[in-house]
Amino acid sequence: MPDPSPVSSFMADPGAVADWREVLLCDAAASTGLLEALPGAPDDAAEAVGARPHAVRVTLEALATFGLVEHRGGTYHAVVAFDAEERAALAHHANVIRRWANDLGGALAPNGEAGDAGGGRDAGDPGQQGADRGHDDEPGADGGADVAGNDGGASLPPSVFMPALARRAREAAPWLADRVLARAPAAARALDLGGGHGEHARALAERGLEVVLQDRGPVTDWLAGSGHLAGTGVEVVEGDFLEALADGPFDVVLAAGVVHIYPGPALERLFGRIAAAMAPGGVLAISTTLRGRNAVAPVFAVQMLLAGDGDTHSEDELAGWLAAAGFGDLAVEDIPDRPQTLLTARRGS
Repeated sequence: MPDPSPVSSFMADPGAVADWREVLLCDAAASTGLLEALPGAPDDAAEAVGARPHAVRVTLEALATFGLVEHRGGTYHAVVAFDAEERAALAHHANVIRRWANDLGGALAPNGEAGDAGGGRDAGDPGQQGADRGHDDEPGADGGADVAGNDGGASLPPSVFMPALARRAREAAPWLADRVLARAPAAARALDLGGGHGEHARALAERGLEVVLQDRGPVTDWLAGSGHLAGTGVEVVEGDFLEALADGPFDVVLAAGVVHIYPGPALERLFGRIAAAMAPGGVLAISTTLRGRNAVAPVFAVQMLLAGDGDTHSEDELAGWLAAAGFGDLAVEDIPDRPQTLLTARRGS
């Protein structure tokens, strides 16, 4: 297994993730422009970023301890550099650490004493739909899970959060698209549900499918402004899929990083909506972290708890909810080099 780095995913197996101190130091140095101010002496770097020389010296010495900068004759030199997506992934990793530190105690407080399950969430934060992050749940679903503003991205804006997710998803998206189409070789039209960063939609479109990506306004606004899907032919539709789906029918529906955000009753309703939007014999593909199968699932469940009372689910639970919505012929396959599993199920005639 490669050595952890500050931009490694918080979804890594226990023991295979970067030191939290290194992540936060590196995030602070990158976000304030301190790394870009190097090479330089502490006083010069402090002047460049508008910070106190003492704070800069202490930070640089700590970064040197982790091997992220080097000290040469009174001058510090950066050892690492981050491109835009690596910087976004680092910010996401750092924000996850802050979310756990700030909110986990509140989540464990007796009912009615913590304000909300996260303790520190801002109810005004825009919820985001898509891979590896939280969604606004339906008000009152599963005993009152009204979690306006829940977002597993720890309130990062789409301009940061989506590139962070895209960086990692891009590696697995081609494999995922190939495996889905192996189960639906005649598929012509696909829906990428909560598609967010667009990497899965892109992979499906490159294989000749007509693809619709549905997500919420903050994410679709980012997609439109970034040009991330320009030239792919992917149609981007704004809308909350807990309320309504894009117009079908679809031969394939992909839900990557979606189901762990919801409790069972909400998933049964969602799977029912999906079934109604699919052509007979169509394939629903779910990429998720399975409790009881993926080693990091119990840890990832904590992140989903703090993002709005989400959870990881077992294969048996998902199979039951899918069956209740009219899906069968379930197939399960682990995604290579990921703590995630692909489940595909076929809608009945």
